[in-house]
Amino acid sequence: MLFKENTMKKIISIALTLILALSVMTFIGCKKDSGVSNKETTFVYELKKNVDEDGNKDDYYVIRGFKVSDEDADKMEDGEIVKKEMVVPATYNNLPVREILEGALKNQKIITKLSFEKNADGTFNIQTINSGAFAGCVNLTEIELPFIGKSADAVNEEKVFGYVFGEEQIDGCTSVEQSYNSGTDTKTYYIPSSLTTVTLIGNKLPIYAFCGNTVLKKIVLNSSVTAIPEGAFKGCTALDEIVLPDSVTKIGDDAFNGCTGLYGIDFNKVTTIGNNAFKGCTKLGFGENELIISSTVETLGESAFEGCTTISKLSIACLEISRNAFFGCSELTYVNLTCLNGGTIKSMAFMNCDKLKAENVKNLGIYAVESNAFDFNNV
Repeated sequence: MLFKENTMKKIISIALTLILALSVMTFIGCKKDSGVSNKETTFVYELKKNVDEDGNKDDYYVIRGFKVSDEDADKMEDGEIVKKEMVVPATYNNLPVREILEGALKNQKIITKLSFEKNADGTFNIQTINSGAFAGCVNLTEIELPFIGKSADAVNEEKVFGYVFGEEQIDGCTSVEQSYNSGTDTKTYYIPSSLTTVTLIGNKLPIYAFCGNTVLKKIVLNSSVTAIPEGAFKGCTALDEIVLPDSVTKIGDDAFNGCTGLYGIDFNKVTTIGNNAFKGCTKLGFGENELIISSTVETLGESAFEGCTTISKLSIACLEISRNAFFGCSELTYVNLTCLNGGTIKSMAFMNCDKLKAENVKNLGIYAVESNAFDFNNV
């Protein structure tokens, strides 16, 4: 009797084990083959019920997360490098996508480029990108944004580039202290060290938008941007290329101050260059070594190019060359003053330009020159 009971227990135990194994296999099969599997690497959406101020239904979607397909996950698990260029859609299920929540794409190493879809009329549905939405995207190399910061009308620390990457220290990110407002208030953000290129596809660039960013190398601006505001790229030491559209007519105070990697810029349509705008840009003119400031420039601020130690030749058509405008341009040996109606060269404009001699300043005779405009009366 005891033998029969033990045998029966063994049979039941084996049967239960087989049932459990079959259940696990069925679950795995369903995960891979049924509709619940992750077949696509994409964003995770959440519907928000909303009523506008007129009482009309105004539902929309937010992006609250990100999911990687089973196929991509398997590749990554096997050590394969998977790269995805992701586009945030204007709509999902025929409703607008208006917001990306905090941490929505956090630590998504699969994303190498991120951009935003426009509507047919060129506008964007996205209105808000919350703090740290893109935190830890350590393989991101390029991003196209409809605005800088949290929103197009953001203020204080929410209006700077680093805001969308957040304040959490993450491996693979560079600590960037960004100034905002007057330039005295600061906030530290952690931006992916891989990120080199930013394209602003919207039309608003805030003051101090990228100030202190030591990661970015290239900035491309939308053709509707008309001004580079105060301090916008101040201290961006890695920046070596900026693509200014023809629409830009004003470069504000300190706009590129301390951009020690910037080697070239086109002033063809610019009418105003602010105080300290390119101060300390020690590679400006590198390669060609000639800086050309066209006749469109009507206002040249004080110390605009002070300490630009790579410039060796200068062609300038301004009516007034301001105080300290080229102070300390130590490699400057030739200046062509191309405003044939004459003008004024203010005090200290070319002081500490030790290599500049009188015979190498063309058309100087038709300019009014203030005292100490040139170094040691060499001119």
